[in-house]
Amino acid sequence: MGMSEDDRDLVKGLTCNFCMYEFEGEPYSTWLDTPWSGVFRSNAIPFHPDSRSDKSEFCGIFPYWLSKMNHSCDPNAQQSWNTETGAVSLYSIRKIQKDEEVTISYVPNNRIDPIYLYQHFGIRCSCRYCALPHDSEYRIARDIDRYHIEVIGAALGKLAAMDTTKVNYGKACVLGRVLWSIFDMEDSRDWRRARLMYDMFFLNLRHENFTGAGYFASLATVAYRDCEGFNCAKFGEIRRALLAEIGEVDHLKMEVWVCHMEQTAIGLHKYMEEYDDLERAIDDLFNANDWPMKDPRKMRRFAVTYALRVNSSVML
Repeated sequence: MGMSEDDRDLVKGLTCNFCMYEFEGEPYSTWLDTPWSGVFRSNAIPFHPDSRSDKSEFCGIFPYWLSKMNHSCDPNAQQSWNTETGAVSLYSIRKIQKDEEVTISYVPNNRIDPIYLYQHFGIRCSCRYCALPHDSEYRIARDIDRYHIEVIGAALGKLAAMDTTKVNYGKACVLGRVLWSIFDMEDSRDWRRARLMYDMFFLNLRHENFTGAGYFASLATVAYRDCEGFNCAKFGEIRRALLAEIGEVDHLKMEVWVCHMEQTAIGLHKYMEEYDDLERAIDDLFNANDWPMKDPRKMRRFAVTYALRVNSSVML
């Protein structure tokens, strides 16, 4: 359905019939004469940006170029499906050097998950990240960072959506500040950084910090534009929330509004860079005066502990 005759013939002509199956509870893979399952498994690409789920909710068959891209646990690009345009786009999420292979992640939440990769795609990753010794300091540090991003990000998303009477605003802001620090070290522009700005926008909006909400709205808009394009669905959500709570002007076309938000973000970055103490400026952006503690050496441990309690609904 929805395919041209040429595209249908192309899909039918695909001969990559790799198939996964289980025997006595153990995963196996083989080549079988099952053209449709083979075509699907060999040419389907999952879509999971901005998802906190442990699995992909959507996937599609892309027989031309996207499905030929290799997985990496440290990808330099992100695939994004846009329901408005009915098209998939690819965006770089960090600098790509000349002759460097363009890679994407097949795993939801950018997890390091060899079991998921093998069960769903029948591959054992050999990217530059996985090629590192398991006991290397760099890999251990990155594994810890990935885990903390997932745990703290999930907790911040919960807090941003909850009733303000149940949320400790200062503690929630600490979670956001710690995530910002981790992303700065990773130097990545993927959807996880955009989600941080998005969650901080709604957190500030619900706690009536409208100045902070405006700043994070601009940062979220630019971050999503960089990793999902100018037709990102999040733009509408941010704009409607601003209109409802702050009375933001609604007469601008979406493209003009995005450019307006970009200029606000540029101004904010310029202000922080010209500040005598950049780290202090970032702290202020995350409302440091409301934090329950301010020792940077203890903040990450506090953030992880608190996030685990939020995620298990033990204490907010």
